[in-house]
Order: sequence, then structure tokens, then C-alpha cells
Amino acid sequence: MEDKIELTGKQKKFLRGLGNRLEVKVVIGHGGLSDNCLKNIETVLNKDEIAKIRLQPASGLDRHEASEKISQLTNSQLIKVFGSTVLIYRENPENRQINLP
Repeated sequence: MEDKIELTGKQKKFLRGLGNRLEVKVVIGHGGLSDNCLKNIETVLNKDEIAKIRLQPASGLDRHEASEKISQLTNSQLIKVFGSTVLIYRENPENRQINLP
């Protein structure tokens, strides 16, 4: 896996703004962070470069620990944790969808 580039504050703010308008693409329920769940997150990141993930209470996961683990396992940048929702970003060089400022 390649090294993650550090995003600037301006870039994170831009991505948070995009995240406000996004629908939740992945919901993590009682199955927790399963392989299938991670595949779904990878699919969303490859297609859209940004993923909004909701952690249901039934998952039994701490939102901050889970968000860090998701970003590590998917080699993505954690943008924001708000409530039970996590926003992550990973650039796709072959299919760039988002032009960062």
C-alpha cells in the first residue's frame, strides 16, 4: 500500500462540506467490521473517493476506535467522526472524482 498524503485543513474542510450532502453508503450493524463490510467500503472508495459510514449501536464498536481501524484497513484518511457517522477519503489516481483545493 502506498503512503497516505497528509491533507491540509482547507482540504479537510472542503471534504467535510462534500460529506454533508452525501447519503450514508455503508451501515455497520451487529456483524461489526466484517470482511464483507470492508469490501463494501473499498467499493465506495474506489468509485466515489469519499465514504460516509454509519455505526449502528448494535455493532458494539466504539466510534473513535472503529473509525481509526477503518481508515487503517482501507488505507484512507479519516476526515471526521460526527455522532455515529464516519467520513473517510482516499484518492483514486485512475478514476479521480474529487479535485481538492
